[in-house]
Order: sequence, then structure tokens, then C-alpha cells
Amino acid sequence: MSITRTVMAALTVLAALTSQAPLDAASHGTVVVASSSVDLARYGSPAVPRTASARRAATRYSFLNTDDLGRPARWNPCKPITWRYNPARQRGASDLRDVRASVARLAAATGLRYVYAGTTSDQPYRPQKGNSTDEDLLIGWGNQATLPDLAGSVAGYGGTTTRYQISADGVRGPQEIVSAQLVLDHDGAALAPGLGHGYSLGALVLHELGHTAGLGHSAFAGDVMYPNVNGAFTGGYAAGDLAGLRLLGATNGCFASPLR
Repeated sequence: MSITRTVMAALTVLAALTSQAPLDAASHGTVVVASSSVDLARYGSPAVPRTASARRAATRYSFLNTDDLGRPARWNPCKPITWRYNPARQRGASDLRDVRASVARLAAATGLRYVYAGTTSDQPYRPQKGNSTDEDLLIGWGNQATLPDLAGSVAGYGGTTTRYQISADGVRGPQEIVSAQLVLDHDGAALAPGLGHGYSLGALVLHELGHTAGLGHSAFAGDVMYPNVNGAFTGGYAAGDLAGLRLLGATNGCFASPLR
């Protein structure tokens, strides 16, 4: 029996840590702060890997979704991941360039092949009527009017849809990510264009792209996947992010049989 599951993650931007987005068991929230601390219990504990080397890095990453054997949901590296971008409501002409640069960094970190298929009128997390549905990953902009979940301090939303098999004895098998969506809040906090150090658009996009690849949050303040975008960004994924992305990438092999 094949099962489909959708997992979403939110990112919020605050001038100071005063409130956080509510969480459920299958999602994460992130805040952007000038300086503060976070109760990581609000976000759940990182997944515990099964190898000794991975256990040593367990506090540096987590996964959005794992099967009954602890294996994370991931893309099939034997299939290209096509992605499209909706420029409606984007903040500036350089936004697509920054998104493409961020996707290139994700591809380098995972070994997965991302293929840009052009722009689209599809809107993330909205039912499509007559629009293209051929992209695996959809990236776009919105606001509270287009997606109520972007209310208040939420600056972005991202997530995956996975499929997996359940064996005759009820064991949930490997999960393949079959689609992902990422929406950025047009009305959210201002971030510098590019992937420069500190509070840049690239820091937000790389964080949300990490979620679309299957990563949860890191417990280390220097990682892109840390729940706070705290100004520590240095232009790309850090050690903890890279450790998690390697476990989601091409070196883990293709799925033995298609789950679609």
C-alpha cells in the first residue's frame, strides 16, 4: 500500500524573540532575531542516526520525516528535480538570481540534479486551475492574502510531499520526496539581496530549501538550519547542514523501486 504524506515548515522573522509560530509534530518554525535564545524543545529533538559517526553529529541536524527504521525521507537521486519560479510579488529584479544561486548551493551540497524549468504562474500552497503542474519543486512569493499561514511574523513556508510503502506486517518503508513547495512572504522583514554574510535573502532561501530537501532544524547556532536566522550566515551551508544534506543526497543511492 502506498501512502502520501505532506510535511510543512514555517519561518518567522522577529525584531526580537517575543512569540513563535505554533508547531505540530510534522513541522518546524524558525525565527530571525537580533540576539536571543531558543527553547529547542519547542521544535522537537533531532533525529538520532544509527551510525557512530552520525551520532556524534546528532545535535547538528534533524530530518523532517523518517521511516520506522530511522531513514530520512529524501529525493530519488536517479531522477532530476525540476523546479519553477513564480516572480509575482517578488521584491526585486535580483530575487530570481538569488534563488538560483541558492538552489545551486543545495545541489552542490547534496549531489542532486536540479533543473530550472522557467517561470510559472503556479502559486505555492494554492490549488492550481489550468496551470502547469510539471515541476517537482515550486518556489514563489505570497502574503497573508494569498496564504493565511503567512500572517504576522511568518516570513516563509516550505515543505515536502512524500510517498512510502507499508509492508504486510505494517512496517513503514523508505520514503521518497515526490514534490516540494516554498513560499516567501512579500510583506515580511527586509533582508539584504544576495547571499552575503548576516541577514540576507540567501540565508532565508537556503534555510527553506533545506526543508524542501528533507532537513529539519539544527541545534547549533552557526548552522543555516538553526531555528533562528541570527546573523551568523556566512554565504552557504555550514558543517551541520552539510552533514545532514549528505545523508539526503546522491551518495545514498537510488530507490530500488519507484514509489510513485
